[in-house]
Formats: sequence, C-alpha cells, structure tokens
Amino acid sequence: KPTSGFFTYAVTKPSSVMLKGPENILGPIEKIFTKPVDVNGLSESFKKEIALDLPECLDIISL
Repeated sequence: KPTSGFFTYAVTKPSSVMLKGPENILGPIEKIFTKPVDVNGLSESFKKEIALDLPECLDIISL
C-alpha cells in the first residue's frame, strides 16, 4: 500500500501484444496481467517497466 495521500493507477502501453505459443494455451487468453509491483511505502511518483506474467511456453513477438 502506498504512503497515505498517494494512490496507484495503471497506464498500459502498449495496449496490446502479439504472442507466440501453443494454440491450447493462447486460445482462451483474453487478457494478460503484469507481475506484481511492490508499492509499499512509496511517497513519490514513479514510472517502471513491468514484466508480463505469462506462462513459460509463451513468447512475446511484438509489443
């Protein structure tokens, strides 16, 4: 949780990615999440590139 008076929000760029992998894994995917980000105690704005939380069998081929 960020320091009192601060809040979290997300800006997602790019808004889509192209993935490569087995059809049975790709087929049901409708959205992808990022890996968790620790915001405990933050008291100033920050920007950070965050890894996508993908199954190991998938590869990103285009951002």
